[in-house]
Amino acid sequence: MKKIFGILLALGMSVAAIAQTHNIELNLTKGKVYTLNSYVKSEINQTINGQANKIQMAIGGKMSFKVLGNANAVYNIAVWYDRLSMRMKLPNGVFEFSSNKKSDKDFISAMLAAVTDKSFFIRMSTKGKVLEVVGIDSLFSNMVDQFPQIGEEQKKQIQKQIMQSYGADAFKGQLEMTFAILPSGPVSLGDTWKIKTKLESGMAANVESHYTLKEVTDSFYIISGNSKIATVDNNDYIEINGMPVRYDLDGTQQSIIQVSRITGWVIEGRSDQMMQGVSHIKDCPKMPGGISIPMVMKNETTITD
Repeated sequence: MKKIFGILLALGMSVAAIAQTHNIELNLTKGKVYTLNSYVKSEINQTINGQANKIQMAIGGKMSFKVLGNANAVYNIAVWYDRLSMRMKLPNGVFEFSSNKKSDKDFISAMLAAVTDKSFFIRMSTKGKVLEVVGIDSLFSNMVDQFPQIGEEQKKQIQKQIMQSYGADAFKGQLEMTFAILPSGPVSLGDTWKIKTKLESGMAANVESHYTLKEVTDSFYIISGNSKIATVDNNDYIEINGMPVRYDLDGTQQSIIQVSRITGWVIEGRSDQMMQGVSHIKDCPKMPGGISIPMVMKNETTITD
């Protein structure tokens, strides 16, 4: 009888642990600075006129977030880049750039250095939704203006491409892929919830993610995610290297994220994304008649605090 009672007690405790609910949200301290280190490794395989073409890229960086205040479940936060780096392996060679480099001859590194340690501001809900991004567009605009050796026409082209990849809308989508993963209400171990996000970085895409609370410890939560990604179905073209380009891609992403039980901040995360489809270059002086290029893109992202 004692043995049976012990089994029933253990079973009851297990059920209670599973049934316990958790309200997972950001709980940040005013005046404190939180950090985010990210590293994205990408591989793009294209077929151009029957010829295979591979591009490999690695982009790394560290960002700091200083909490200025909190009102009505919304944080006001000052954000800045501490460092940025980029490495590209192209068919014609390997190129490396870093904000830590001090060389007037390395124009791209100088541009990366020009945006570090300069603040812009965001408003972010306790559930990780970015409600507003202020000052990032002028940050990158001023960066280009610091280089008088660049012609006005080239400045406009660089500025336009930077805004497509790093402007307010692009930054909002990128940040939400890290933080807007939290459930709208209390959840129990094993529960799943759905979140929709829109990306604007270079190409507009809709992301539908299903997240699951996989594990709970005394200090952190483990959340897994499965996402479907598809570029927005429209005829809008973006300008890349002076050519109008439109993407028709879809794919999936799997992620595993460790979130602090105390702060709700992402401690560690990894995601593996794969997309495939076609990029369309419209008829233009640089590409007479236009071209459609089949492509497969793989991205591996790691994050630490």
